[in-house]
Amino acid sequence: MYRQINVEPSQRKLQLILWRSDPSSPLQTYELNTVTYGTAPAAYLSTRCLKKISDETLTKNPKISQIIANDFYVDDLLTGGDSIEEVAYIKTEITQILEYYGFQLRKFLSNRSEIMGSLCDDNTLSIGESNKSKTLGLLWNSTEDYLLYSIAIPDKVICTKRSILSIISQIFDPLGLISPVIITAKIIVQKLWASNTGWDETVTPEIYTIWKAFCHQLSDLNKLKIPRQVTSEFAIEFELHCFSDASESAYGTCIYLRSKTNSLGYQTRLLCAKTRVAPLKTVTIARLELCAALLQAELAEKVRNSLKLNLSKCYYWSDSTITLSWIRASPHLFKIFVANRISQIQSLTEPSDWHYVNTKQNPADILSRGIAPADLISSSLWWNGPTFLAMDPCDWPIEHKFDTIKNSDVSLLPERKIKIVSLVVTKTDLGLFERYSSLTKLQRVTAYCLRFIKNLKMKRNNFDRQIGPLGTNELNNALRILIQISQQQEFSADLEHLRKHKQLSSKSKLLRLTPFLDEQNILRFNTIICQIEACLNSRPISPLPSTPNDLQPLTPSHFLIGARLTSLPEEDLTEVPVNRLKMYKRQQQIQQNFWKRWSKEYISELQYRTKWNKTSAEQLCPGVLVLIKEDGLPPLVWKMGVVEEVHPGEDGVVRAATIRTSTGRLQRPTKKLCPFPDEDLVLKPTGCQEGRHVPYIHERGNAAAQTNSGNAVIIANDEKRKKRTSSE
Repeated sequence: MYRQINVEPSQRKLQLILWRSDPSSPLQTYELNTVTYGTAPAAYLSTRCLKKISDETLTKNPKISQIIANDFYVDDLLTGGDSIEEVAYIKTEITQILEYYGFQLRKFLSNRSEIMGSLCDDNTLSIGESNKSKTLGLLWNSTEDYLLYSIAIPDKVICTKRSILSIISQIFDPLGLISPVIITAKIIVQKLWASNTGWDETVTPEIYTIWKAFCHQLSDLNKLKIPRQVTSEFAIEFELHCFSDASESAYGTCIYLRSKTNSLGYQTRLLCAKTRVAPLKTVTIARLELCAALLQAELAEKVRNSLKLNLSKCYYWSDSTITLSWIRASPHLFKIFVANRISQIQSLTEPSDWHYVNTKQNPADILSRGIAPADLISSSLWWNGPTFLAMDPCDWPIEHKFDTIKNSDVSLLPERKIKIVSLVVTKTDLGLFERYSSLTKLQRVTAYCLRFIKNLKMKRNNFDRQIGPLGTNELNNALRILIQISQQQEFSADLEHLRKHKQLSSKSKLLRLTPFLDEQNILRFNTIICQIEACLNSRPISPLPSTPNDLQPLTPSHFLIGARLTSLPEEDLTEVPVNRLKMYKRQQQIQQNFWKRWSKEYISELQYRTKWNKTSAEQLCPGVLVLIKEDGLPPLVWKMGVVEEVHPGEDGVVRAATIRTSTGRLQRPTKKLCPFPDEDLVLKPTGCQEGRHVPYIHERGNAAAQTNSGNAVIIANDEKRKKRTSSE
C-alpha cells in the first residue's frame, strides 16, 4: 500500500538512501519517490490518503465512503453486509473506486463462497500483523465463520523480566474476548514492577510459578472457537447489556449484544470486554467497584458509537449495592474521588438504566478474578451472559433485590462528605498571662491542665493515663497553645484572613512581614532577611561596663532595641533534606546554615586583626577578654571568656590558655581564641595574691579609675597610658 502513494517532490530529499551493487562499485544516492515502510509518518500518510478518498467519494457514493473511512485496519479492509447481494455490491464498488486512485485490492476472503465465485486456497485470515510475530494471534476461519486464537510460546526461554514482558507484549486480543485469561498476564507484569527485579535478573519464585502455570495453560486456547456473528439472523430488536465487577487484584467490564427474533426468542453473545489491574496502593473494594462501573460506562459509549445497529435499550449491571446507590445519588454529597466518578458516569449514562445483578450471575466476576483457559472455553456465563437474559424482562431479578437509597439516606453510604460545623468563641482576656510572671511556670501549669483534661476523657482503668513529671511533648504542646492564645488575642483579624487564604488588610501591621501559618497553625513571619540581620547584629563589639563577672558583650542590637538579641532553641535542621521541610522549617535551615558559616568566618577574621604588628597569640595575657571558637553553637550565641592563665611552649610563644567562662573554666589552644574586638581593654585581678582567684574589674579605656588601697584597675595597651598610670 505504501508504495502506491507518491511523496511530494520537494520532500523526497528527506528520503535518501545510499546504494551500490557490490563493494567495488562507487556509492550512489537515490531518492525514494513513494511512502517508505518503517518511517514514522508512513502509517499516518497512508491512512490520510484513504480519508481523502473517502471525502471525495462522499457525494457520489455515501455508503462506500463510510466503509473506506471506518472499516480499514491500516491496509486491511474488514467489512460486511446483511445479505449476499449487499456484500457483492460493496466488493465491486470499493474495488473500482480504490483502483481508480491507485490502490488495487486483492486476497479477498468471505464466509460465503457465492461472493468469491470460488473458495481461496487459504481460508484463514490473520487479523492484525503477521501471525509469525505473535505469541497469541487472532485468526478468522472464513469457512466455518469462527474466530480462533493461535498460540506460539517459545520453548526454553530464561524466565527474566525482559523475556516475560516481551512475550506478553505480543498477545493480540483487541476485543478482550479472552480477558479473563489475559488479566493473569497483566497481574504478573504488575508484580514484576513491584518486585524491583532487574531486566535480566531471574524473577522471584512466586512470579516464576505463576508465569510457568500461565504459559502451560495458554495453549488450551488453541481449542477455542468463537462465532464471529453476534447478531441473530432474523433479529428485529437489539439491546446492550453491560456488566462490571472488581476484586482486590483487578476490575473490568464486559458487554453483550442481546437480539430479539421474530419468534419472540432471545440470543445473547459476548461483544467485547476490558480489564485493568487494581493499583498497588490499597484501595477499598467499594472504590474499585465504582472504577469498574466508570470503565463500563466508557466502554459502552464507544460500542454505541461504533455499532451500526439501532439499539432499543442499554442496560448497566453491577453486583455492588454501594456503587448503584452512589450512581443514583447527587455527586456533591460525596468526597472528591467518588464525586468525580459519579459525575462522569452520570454524564455518560442515565442512573435509571443501572440495575442490580447477583454475583453468581455476573459474568464480569470472571474478569476480576481470572480463570484458566480450559474453564473459559466451557463457560456459558462468559460467552452468553446470565441465563435471565434469555427471558422476558418481566422475569428478570432486578429491583426486588435492591432498594435505592435516597439522598435523604445518604448518610448510610461510605465516602460521604462530613460537614464540620465549628463555633469559635474568642475571649480577649483570659487572664493567664497576667496571673503568672514567669513563662516557665505558666507553661507548666498549662501542661498540667491539659494532662488533667486528657485523663478525664479516658476510662478509669486505662493504663494510658499520664502521671508523674511532665514530659517534653507535654511542655511543648502547652507552649504551642499559649502562643496560639496570645496570637489570637493580638492578631485575630489577621489570623482569620490567613486561615481562609485571603489577602491581609492594607491596614494590617503585619502586612510587610509576609506572615503565614505553619503546620501547627502558629503565626510565623517570612523573616529570612530579618533572621540574617539578627545574626549580624548579635556580633560582639566590646564588653559592657557593668559588673566584673558580666561577660556579655556590647552588640549592634543594643543600639537598636536596648538589649542583646536572643532566640528560642530550635532543632538542628542543617542536615535535613530540603524536600522534607515546610516553609517555616526551611527558613530555620537557611538561618542555621548562614550562622554556621558566618560565625566561623567572623571569628577567624578577628584572629588575623593585629595592633602594633602583634598576632592574636601575642595579645593573649591574663585578663584579656576573648571570643572562643566553638562548633555547634545555636544562632545568636557567642561564647566569651577571660584569660586566667597562658601556657607558652618551649619557644616562649603562647600555645594555649586557661579561660574562665560563665559556665566554668576550660583550656583552649590559641587558634580557637581571638582577643576581644575592643583591644584597648585588659582585665586585671583586684589583688594579685598568688594562688588565689579574685574578681576582675574593667572600665572603658578613657575612664579614670583609682583606689585608695593601691590595687591596679585598668592597664591601657598604649605606652603613654602605662607611663601615666605608673607615675600616679
